[in-house]
Amino acid sequence: MMHQVTTLRHLRSNRWVQLGLICLALLLIVVGAGGAYWYLESREPPRDEAIGGIPLQFAGPLQVLRAPDGQPTTVTFIGDSISNGWAATTYEDSYIPKTIATWNSGGPTVAKVDAVSGKKLWEVGKYAAIDPASQLVVIELGTNDVRFGDETEPSEFRRQYGALVRRVKSEAPDAAIVCLGTWRPSSKAREYDGQIAAACDADKSRFLKLTDIYENTNSRGPSGRPVFLSNDGTGDNFHPNDLGYTAIMQRITDSVVFKPHSNAG
Repeated sequence: MMHQVTTLRHLRSNRWVQLGLICLALLLIVVGAGGAYWYLESREPPRDEAIGGIPLQFAGPLQVLRAPDGQPTTVTFIGDSISNGWAATTYEDSYIPKTIATWNSGGPTVAKVDAVSGKKLWEVGKYAAIDPASQLVVIELGTNDVRFGDETEPSEFRRQYGALVRRVKSEAPDAAIVCLGTWRPSSKAREYDGQIAAACDADKSRFLKLTDIYENTNSRGPSGRPVFLSNDGTGDNFHPNDLGYTAIMQRITDSVVFKPHSNAG
């Protein structure tokens, strides 16, 4: 036992052994830190994680007041090819007519649609017609701003989206606003959806994501099916199919509750 203790003391007194022990300790620290960094970087973040404090989907339905009795409730839709119903079997199979048909069960509801296929946010939002009598405005823009190799710079996208929301509030001051996220996978949509959520976070507005619907492969395709609107008369694997459009409709109608005008106040 004394021999072992003496040997250990001797080793500790050797400066080279001490230096070796220090290097070994430093190596273990670096390896441990590297492993922790790799774990955090490789871990996929939750899809509903907030961006800049703004949640990617709000809880609770948006309360919207219907038009006074005897007048139809007006909903303005501003969008791109998805709002035009690209790749649906018929126009009635796309999300806008399906949404209006659902809301009609609670009273007459009309859609005012201004959508331009293939265009970016600024190209549509700057000139889109907004009915001043709208009780609700649905914005479906941004998907074309996430095109590979032609992306809109995120801070500029936020500025443009904020300008459109302010324009809606100015031209249709009584309207609630629904802002749909981009029709892209979450890996590409995340930053842009965060900008939309940040611009659409007031009491009378809601951001509704579409990434989970897009990522469901049953919501798109198959390519080559006959459709009412496309470049060549057949559907692709990008735009929603009838099931995808139904899911978008369901997302909206689940998130908006119309109240009779008689309940105002």
